[in-house]
Amino acid sequence: MKKIEGRRQEAEGRRQEIEVRRQEAGGRRQEAGGRRQKAGGSAHEKISLPCMKVGSSQFPIPNSQFPIPNFQFPIPYLQLATAIFLGFWISGCDLTNTNQNSNDDRPNVVATSTIIKDLTEQVGGDEIELTGILQPGADPHVYEPVPADSQALEAADLILYNGYNLEPGLIKQINTAGVNAHKFAVGEVVTPLDFDYQGTKQPDPHVWGDAKNAIKMVNSIRDQLIALSPENEAEFSQNAARLNEELQQLDSWITQQIQTIPPQQRQLVTTHDAFQYYSRAYGLTVTGTLIGISTEEQPSARTVKSLADAIKATKVPAIFAETTINPDLIKTVAQEAGVKLAPEELYSDSIGAVGSDGDTYVKMLVANTRTIVEALGGDFTGFEVINLTANSKFLHSKFLHSPCIGGKPIPSLDGRDSRPPLCLALLTMLCRALLTMLRIRKCCLLFVICFS
Repeated sequence: MKKIEGRRQEAEGRRQEIEVRRQEAGGRRQEAGGRRQKAGGSAHEKISLPCMKVGSSQFPIPNSQFPIPNFQFPIPYLQLATAIFLGFWISGCDLTNTNQNSNDDRPNVVATSTIIKDLTEQVGGDEIELTGILQPGADPHVYEPVPADSQALEAADLILYNGYNLEPGLIKQINTAGVNAHKFAVGEVVTPLDFDYQGTKQPDPHVWGDAKNAIKMVNSIRDQLIALSPENEAEFSQNAARLNEELQQLDSWITQQIQTIPPQQRQLVTTHDAFQYYSRAYGLTVTGTLIGISTEEQPSARTVKSLADAIKATKVPAIFAETTINPDLIKTVAQEAGVKLAPEELYSDSIGAVGSDGDTYVKMLVANTRTIVEALGGDFTGFEVINLTANSKFLHSKFLHSPCIGGKPIPSLDGRDSRPPLCLALLTMLCRALLTMLRIRKCCLLFVICFS
């Protein structure tokens, strides 16, 4: 019995020990649960940032307690391209309208001769759509219109031609029924000099030989363009005034150059009679020409001999070929008379090709004057145009082109073009792009702070 009682007491002691261990384990579980609850509460705590309220939304703003992270764009080139695009968009810059003069709203002007086209281009500038029919070096006396000329004339708002029958084929085309544009003979504003043609007096069409006549032509072109496009009157008037100032100086300069030729040698012999106005204005005598006013004429053997005899009698030091006429005939005259043929040809009915020493009206007269003065024994000095308004100088000589590209004035500090230079426009675009980049960066920083 004592053994049985002892075993019961031993079993009861083990049960109590197990119970104590269970209680200790439960306490440890409660302690671990408390720690988990505490950790969970900390994990769900929210960071409170100072916010700025805009409408119904709130956006955090940085301050000294919440430093701004150093956010870097991973693709800098994409960032720059995006900034430039947004810069145009935000600043209201219309990429499709950067050149307002590229549209079709400009009046369509057609000029027949290269000389009329050059003067019109300098007066009209970018405010007109200008088409020239004759190309540099073409002879207006014998030119026959092609279908493209008819199309240009029919589409024109204004047609400017020389008149006095300089371009008979084109004048006939201009007066056809399909041409409804306003027509104006620019050369006919000048009182003409006459010449004998088959026993009758005819007006000489080569009026541009006198620079003073060119001033009248420029003024008439200006008035026609103002009537066509009154909103551009200021620009047309300014361009015409600038060109007329240059022509006045050119007129005085030519007179001075011709005066350097010995008086007995101031005689002019050319292929056709295109220099009557030039000779009358600047003190030369037209000793003779191989043919008359029109290049359609063909000289006879008697005409060649008669001209050679006149050259021998007057002892002319040199005679001159022209750019628009085959020089072979005048070479024959030079050989028959035993006289020198000037090394350079004169520009008569057309300005020179682009890049030549006579590719504008002014440069054409300068080149002709140089050729004449040097061949007849004068002392040539280059043409210097003084811009009295800006007190700046431009040199015009045989080897110096006027300051323009494709007939368009180059922006400069002399007042020749009041439009801002391209570099200033690009600088403005760059500044706008940089400002936009700063705005984008600020927005990105706010975004990062808000959602971090």
